[in-house]
Amino acid sequence: MFNVKSTYSFNQATILVKDYVQQAKAMGYQAVGLADQGNLFAAYEFYQASQVFGIKAVLGLTVSLPGLIDDQKAWPALIYAIDQKGYQGLIKLSRLMSHQKEYSNQLYLNCLSDYKGHLVYISRGHDSELDSLVLHDQIKEAQDLLKQLREIFGEDKVYLGHQILPFNQIVTRHLSDFAKSMDLKQVSTQPVRLLQQEDVMALTILKRRVDRAAYEPLDLTNFGQRSEKVLLSRKDLEDLYQHYGLVEIISNSDQLMTRLEFKLQEGKDLLPVFDSGSLLTSQEYLKQLVTQALNQFGLAAKNTYQERLAYELSVIHQMGYDDYFLIVADIVSYCRQHHIQLGAGRGSAPGSLVTYLLGVSTIDPLKYDLIFERFLNPERQTMPDIDLDIPNSHRDQVIAYVRQKYGYEQVAQIATFNRFGAKSAIQEVLRQVGQDSQLKTWSKLIPTDPNRKIDLGQAYQENKSFRHLVDASPTNQAIFQAGQALEGLISEHSIHAGGLVITDFPIDSMIPVLEEGQSLITQFDKDGVENLGLLKIDLLALKNLTLLDQILQEVKVKDQAFEIEDIDLNDHETLQLFRRAQTRGVFQFESPGIRNVLSQLQPTSFEDIVAVNALFRPGPMGQIQTYIKRKHGQYQATYPVPELEGILKDTYGIIIYQEQVMQILVSMAGFTMGQADLLRRAMSKKDHEVMQAQKVNFLTGALEKGYEEKTASQVYDAIAEFANYGFNRSHAVVYSKLAFQLAYLKVHYSQAFFLGQLKFDPTQMQAYLEEIKAAGIKILTLDVNKSQMGVSANGNDLRLGFQMVKGIRPDLMREIIDNRQLMGPYQDFFDFLRRLPDKYLQVTPLEILIKVGAFDSLGYNRATLLTNLEKVIESVRFSGLNMDLFEEMAPKIETVAELNPLQLIHQEKEHLGFYLSGHPLDFYRDNLNAEINLMNISQIKKEEPKSPFRLLGIISRIKLTQTRQGQTMAFAQIEDESGKLDQVLFPKVFERYHSLLKEEGILLVTGSYGQSKRGQAQIIINRLELPDKLISDKGSQNNYKICFIKLAKNNLINNNIEWLKKLSISNPGPCQVILVVGQDKPFALNDTYNISYSQRVQTYLRNRFGAANVVYR
Repeated sequence: MFNVKSTYSFNQATILVKDYVQQAKAMGYQAVGLADQGNLFAAYEFYQASQVFGIKAVLGLTVSLPGLIDDQKAWPALIYAIDQKGYQGLIKLSRLMSHQKEYSNQLYLNCLSDYKGHLVYISRGHDSELDSLVLHDQIKEAQDLLKQLREIFGEDKVYLGHQILPFNQIVTRHLSDFAKSMDLKQVSTQPVRLLQQEDVMALTILKRRVDRAAYEPLDLTNFGQRSEKVLLSRKDLEDLYQHYGLVEIISNSDQLMTRLEFKLQEGKDLLPVFDSGSLLTSQEYLKQLVTQALNQFGLAAKNTYQERLAYELSVIHQMGYDDYFLIVADIVSYCRQHHIQLGAGRGSAPGSLVTYLLGVSTIDPLKYDLIFERFLNPERQTMPDIDLDIPNSHRDQVIAYVRQKYGYEQVAQIATFNRFGAKSAIQEVLRQVGQDSQLKTWSKLIPTDPNRKIDLGQAYQENKSFRHLVDASPTNQAIFQAGQALEGLISEHSIHAGGLVITDFPIDSMIPVLEEGQSLITQFDKDGVENLGLLKIDLLALKNLTLLDQILQEVKVKDQAFEIEDIDLNDHETLQLFRRAQTRGVFQFESPGIRNVLSQLQPTSFEDIVAVNALFRPGPMGQIQTYIKRKHGQYQATYPVPELEGILKDTYGIIIYQEQVMQILVSMAGFTMGQADLLRRAMSKKDHEVMQAQKVNFLTGALEKGYEEKTASQVYDAIAEFANYGFNRSHAVVYSKLAFQLAYLKVHYSQAFFLGQLKFDPTQMQAYLEEIKAAGIKILTLDVNKSQMGVSANGNDLRLGFQMVKGIRPDLMREIIDNRQLMGPYQDFFDFLRRLPDKYLQVTPLEILIKVGAFDSLGYNRATLLTNLEKVIESVRFSGLNMDLFEEMAPKIETVAELNPLQLIHQEKEHLGFYLSGHPLDFYRDNLNAEINLMNISQIKKEEPKSPFRLLGIISRIKLTQTRQGQTMAFAQIEDESGKLDQVLFPKVFERYHSLLKEEGILLVTGSYGQSKRGQAQIIINRLELPDKLISDKGSQNNYKICFIKLAKNNLINNNIEWLKKLSISNPGPCQVILVVGQDKPFALNDTYNISYSQRVQTYLRNRFGAANVVYR
């Protein structure tokens, strides 16, 4: 079996490598070959499978070589490695094929000549150059071809591939003649592309992917094709050739299999040697670097640090990883020197003091009780795993540095392979059968689970709706079966998100690579690379680190001295932000679920933030309420045994972190940290054999320490159950630090925070609108003389950018800015049009710019510009650059009254996607009776289920439905400035208020907060009112003269003064502000701080200080 392709020959075969090797063994083969199309992606997996199933593997390559006789075409051939040097030849050929688009005889011949005697050539069969010449009766040319091939590969390195196919008698006869006359051997090249006939449909679908448009829709219900390309058993193959009297082909094939060898060397660490530029050894240089850092950090006098450092250095050296740490430290040093923002660390690496001192992590492991052995275990010889988080904008720069330092041939990114999953397989089938319209229906019903991969078979068993869809028709059943056949097959290859291989020898001297652009890509995935002992470092582009970098750039504009690493991780105001759950834009704390947890928990320290980060995951989530109640004293913290209080006190007796599991094993049973880490790993992988064996050791150790066996057994079972869900504390700490940094910037550098967020993702303006206003920051309209492409700073406010506008071409945006920068500000609307190239003098885009206020600063109001636009454009077009002619022809401007406020803001919403100059609710909110206590949607979402409320909002969607009793009810969506919520009107309520329920209508809603059956937030409507009837006259509101604000601590006064000042500027009014701090005398602010008593201002105040702490009198 030499002519075998796997799923790694994209779209050409359905064979999974492991399944192939296992099935071939079961079918009686002693050796198997594999020759994928132009690549060696499968080589590692193929070799591994052969070792597992005890069968010999020989490796080849299907290549398309320029013809030696007919060089106008590339002809397929099989080339196999005889030995390790032959394997090197395959590597070189596959690399050449990855980037050589034009067929060049000389390139391939040069490559092949270097490996003459170490490769064999097998003519593939019916589609080979040899068979083509025979079929065209060019016998002499065929003989010449074989002579040339012998010169290239060697006298006994050329084989005649034979396929038994219908109408193949002529080729068979001539091949037999060549074999006798030229002393050549024939071997079987019977094609194998699938393991069973049931996969024919999947193979057909794969082949059609290459040019789907060239095919008619596939009819799966009448699909009765069979294939000669299925894997035959050894006996069936022997019988086939015996039937045609060609039994010697089988023995020749066996002899060739015996001749070929293919092995991969595993288990060796092939670390490059770091060049420090000094005479010191790597061990000495590493020690020098960290010792200097220990002194710089002021930690050298602390014995605990000295002892920890000495221990870590000894382990690192004994395991042979001095160079590894130096290489990573050098990359980090480059980033620091070039002001590239790095993460605080990642994974378990922050558990090392060495990584802290090298700057790889910014977390002190002793301060946060992190464990070195969780990162590098001296009792488990595996390569350390240090990942670096880098802003996406700088990742290519860092990779370029590594490539420049170690050499192009010594650095490669890592391949990864995308496989058909349940949804993508069904989607591919639906497209092939012409049912694209059904994509959403099928995808919606295929369940997903973040904790496990669900295949189509499981989906059918577990989901009743999906099962009904599949069983609805024969066509649907065929679609389902075809999807199952595609599942798990490779659809394409891509580049791993972060992996980088570094060697001190050419990488392709050991493993195959591709050339893509200016990069080398390994043909093995990360597991293959690591298991072969190569150094892999992950440089990961973390979105939120890119965001942090963007925000810090904005901070530095006004505060050059600010350093994010100097902030207090227990900053009171930042913790207040977490307690208010205003964490939109804060890494890992943005979801409604985790914000609800923050509201309940009311975190008072950075440790609380770390705990929430670790707990808010599918496994340990059930412990959240216990943690909250224990923190607030509602439940008493309990410990499995009193001695574990020291380990579990900070988490109120709950095991949250993997490191706590390790500490318990050490404390109770005398395990070493290395042994504890090994058992923790076994527990997380549910390795019951290891767990049971180690339980005996645990109980023995616990008994020796004086614990009762029953107690020890209960503790062991408890931690074994938890270890599967426990979170890596190191990782929780570093990512919580990033979250805290973003939250700190949101509190203390609000303008920079929002500016960075909106530059990073302009589509988030609607989400941040209310928060920006609440921070006292104005959002200024688009202005042709001041706006940039993106949002920009304008004093202490934010100015909209052209990118925020829908329907404007990017080249027009750039033209407006470039022209302004080149020729100065636009003097008026006519000057703007005169300077605009003719191709941009179009009514539609200019109307849009008018409607969003881009010309507000140039004199005329929006209504006037819209009224006169067409005739002004016509005049400008006719006069061109002739100023005299333009002045002569200038149309008389018809001045009209401005549009009403609602028209203006609705036009802004249409073209910006959000309300800017105002909101339809503002008029009502500012004029409603002050006694009406309104909440906004963001406040409602923080309430307990069934909590009553009153809400002013806009109805944005209505859907009517019938109950089983035939009664009409409604589902609708309501929105305000702070968000959207689904709402339900049950039959009785709908019957009473249905006349008020209209899309885009503004209503005052009374109801209660709850959740739908699917767990989604919704509100149950009890009453609807038109707000017009509840507007009071202004006189009745003038009774409110003072706003009392109660503060918890005196030091909070100064922190809130600036915020209140901004609020008063944007919302002036008659109410004096008086601050009340504990039992101290009330502190009255002067009248420049006087504020409005509008519902909007009340909402801002209650959000910041709490509803109970704001009172008007």
